[in-house]
Amino acid sequence: MVIKTFRLLVVLSFIFVGNIFAQNSMIKISEVLSNHGFENIRINAEDSTLYISYENRLYRFEANALNNATKLVDEVLHDYKELYFIIVNRNVPLSVFKYNVNEKKIIDFIFEVDEYWNKVKNKEPINSSNLKFDLVVKPDFKGEFGDYSNPVQAQFNLLPEINTTIFTGLNFSYETIVPLYNEFSALEDSVRPGIISLSQFIRLPNSFFLLGSVGYFSNNRYGVDFEAKKYYTNGNYSVGLNFGYTGYAQLMFGKVFYSEPYLITGNINTEYRIPEYDLTLGITGGKFIYKDMSLRFDVNRQFGEIEIGFFAIYSEGGNYNGGFNFVIPLFPAKHLKPNIVRIKTSENYRWEYRVRGLIPGQRGRSYKTGNSINSLLEKTNPSFIKNYLQKYIN
Repeated sequence: MVIKTFRLLVVLSFIFVGNIFAQNSMIKISEVLSNHGFENIRINAEDSTLYISYENRLYRFEANALNNATKLVDEVLHDYKELYFIIVNRNVPLSVFKYNVNEKKIIDFIFEVDEYWNKVKNKEPINSSNLKFDLVVKPDFKGEFGDYSNPVQAQFNLLPEINTTIFTGLNFSYETIVPLYNEFSALEDSVRPGIISLSQFIRLPNSFFLLGSVGYFSNNRYGVDFEAKKYYTNGNYSVGLNFGYTGYAQLMFGKVFYSEPYLITGNINTEYRIPEYDLTLGITGGKFIYKDMSLRFDVNRQFGEIEIGFFAIYSEGGNYNGGFNFVIPLFPAKHLKPNIVRIKTSENYRWEYRVRGLIPGQRGRSYKTGNSINSLLEKTNPSFIKNYLQKYIN
């Protein structure tokens, strides 16, 4: 009897000591990630498997953030054979990456997060991003070509923006347009509001996303906007829809001119990503802000942080247009650590040019809310991260 009791005490002691070491290891990992600048950190362990979720607002590029997170954790990682990193944005899970401790590299890239997110979602987040304010400085350029009396028209603006996450998925942004140089309308010479929006981002089970926005949007529109998108094949194929109900509003001569909401817009869209080439093909069709029924065809390719795309638009009545767009990263690659208030530059600059201007150039045009499901997800797509890490890092 005494021997059995002694054995039981020895076993319980080992379990107790093992739990203390496991807890200390998780505390150390959370401290390392938090001190480095990562946010919304959640950690849970099951046997020899460790689950870590984090949000990156430190590095410009998500692939670099993931690579640095693995290095930080690997330095203090003990007694675990498998490690899963869950990337979140606005505290909403996006993608999962399996790290092999022995090989010291990521070996699996997963878009369906439900199984892994359930392991950590009830943990209290460490270093929360809620109610931390970023003052984001963004450049803006508008240009038109082809008017023989004035071959090039240009406009340069500075767009300071206040941005914060209030709680999970809920984001507020306030943008101001500061004109620096303007050859367009005199109405665009004054300092005026840009996009002002309150948006809610939600991920439902089975890779289904919702995004709702209310506020003042681009193209002098205000109202509500709703977007839904479902992803398949590990995030490489999607089907979505968009709906908006807006009115006109503009600040002119120190007064606000506006209408009651009257315009209903909507479209359906589908995209297919060819992982081997980081190439995305997309089709969008519906009713746009100038009440035209149009189809838009997009081809985009990513080269790391740079993206180049071409598009064509066909509208009712046989009207057509086309052009190109690009995305380039802005300095620096690593920002200051997030704090109660932080000044930073935008991660990238996006610009689009349409071949035909004036009336034809307005067909197939959508207002911008400052948020889109694509912009929240594209840099964490598993195949994109895989290609980048294998090509440039691993």
